Amino acid sequence: MTTQVDLEKGQKAAKVEATLLVEDLGAFSDEPSPEVPTGPAKITKSEYGDKEYNATFEVRNPKAEPLKDVRIGVIC
Repeated sequence: MTTQVDLEKGQKAAKVEATLLVEDLGAFSDEPSPEVPTGPAKITKSEYGDKEYNATFEVRNPKAEPLKDVRIGVIC
């Protein structure tokens, strides 16, 4: 679950209210998810501004069959 907000310099968020709706659309299983290895991150400047950057990296599927409903989270 992610979100993003832009605040002016010196501003602080006064409050955050979060809700979460979880639905089983076939993504849940008794089998644990496999560990999905990644390659090293490559950091490049974004086209959207001097202080914006992109991080790209390769994700490797450890299984022979395609992974379903794969989600990747990145924390900066």
